[in-house]
Amino acid sequence: MNITGVKTYLVEGIKYNWTLVKVETDAGIHGWGEATNWPGSPLIEAACQYVGQYITGQDARRIDFIWTKLYRDMNWLGQAGPLLSAISAIDIALWDIKGKALGAPVYELLGGAYRPRIQLYANYWFIDGGHNAADYARQAREVVARGFTALKFDPFAHVNYGYGDDLSDNNSLTEPQKQLAIDLVAAVAEAAGPEVPIAIETHAFLNGPTAVEMAHRLAQLGFNCMWYE
Repeated sequence: MNITGVKTYLVEGIKYNWTLVKVETDAGIHGWGEATNWPGSPLIEAACQYVGQYITGQDARRIDFIWTKLYRDMNWLGQAGPLLSAISAIDIALWDIKGKALGAPVYELLGGAYRPRIQLYANYWFIDGGHNAADYARQAREVVARGFTALKFDPFAHVNYGYGDDLSDNNSLTEPQKQLAIDLVAAVAEAAGPEVPIAIETHAFLNGPTAVEMAHRLAQLGFNCMWYE
């Protein structure tokens, strides 16, 4: 079952485009993989097409061999970013192919189901409105009403994170920015209710002292914290 081609598709999303990869074989079986929906989808699409030419003619069933070969052979380009997204998408597609060839879902190939159900948390639900407590609370209530039992969001998303023209602040926050983040978390937690855990995202953009300080200040709210990352 040899690979005959790799095709990419950009699908418009709410905030970012989705980059999908289709791996085709001479057995008439194809698999789908997802690269990412982060910014830079044209770069990721180009990376998928570039990596795809290296696996044409390979046996699609040799998943680990193909992954290792791509990861090692592409190390001079950097084993991160768009390139690793492309390798991951192809890896997903190859597992899809193997599952279809064997007539089994991929989770059976990876050891079987661990649990019958999983909890879903809502992300990117805070896209309608401004960076204020009232808008965040309103959207949190709407998401919970749709059936989600956990929420995740970045209360620091209104901050430039020091990536503007002035890099001297070293990813620190002003006191008004800190207080706004606290107000957003408090509003979301109250709107969602104590039974709905809240996951706090920082996108790793805060410096160490600020991240620790905000962890302590947010903890004083006493809300149901799922995690702080």
